[in-house]
Amino acid sequence: MARQNADQRREAVLRAAMTEFGRFGPDGASTTAIAQGAGISQGYLFRLFPSKRALYLAAVERAFQETETALRGRAGDLSTFPELRRRYEELVSGGDLFRLQLHVYSGALEDPECQEIARRGFLRIWRTVAGLTRAPAAEVLDFFAHGMLLNVLVALGFPLPTGREAPASSFETWAADSPAEPPASRPAS
Repeated sequence: MARQNADQRREAVLRAAMTEFGRFGPDGASTTAIAQGAGISQGYLFRLFPSKRALYLAAVERAFQETETALRGRAGDLSTFPELRRRYEELVSGGDLFRLQLHVYSGALEDPECQEIARRGFLRIWRTVAGLTRAPAAEVLDFFAHGMLLNVLVALGFPLPTGREAPASSFETWAADSPAEPPASRPAS
């Protein structure tokens, strides 16, 4: 196996950090587990990132970059809302990136620095969607509202509906079948 350079090791750390912070949040994540996941020592981890907090904020920034990249798709790909929804559904169902996103939004309530990174990232994603679709602001807003609804449904353990009309019909079915209990949640990954 070829030896990794510093940039490759930093990338491996960010990947492991996104997973660990996604699973356990900024307080519960273990830098030991992150270092092990990246295949480096904990000492080297802190040479790449001066603190756990700096690593968390870098992971948050990377999560927004990856979301934007995923929504962009292939270079030159002309995107439509149905295609962007499909890409976002894949992200939400993927696990770690989605979990980290929820921690970020929750943490932004009490953490101005995290809030600022999240705000910049969210605006970049907004501009990406608006630029790809060339749609009016109201349609872009609808896309984001649909995405946030998917976030909540997945977080609450509802099966991920697919297609534009699926959330509404899914709610009607869930409410009729069992008004007090959501369907069985997905197994944890």
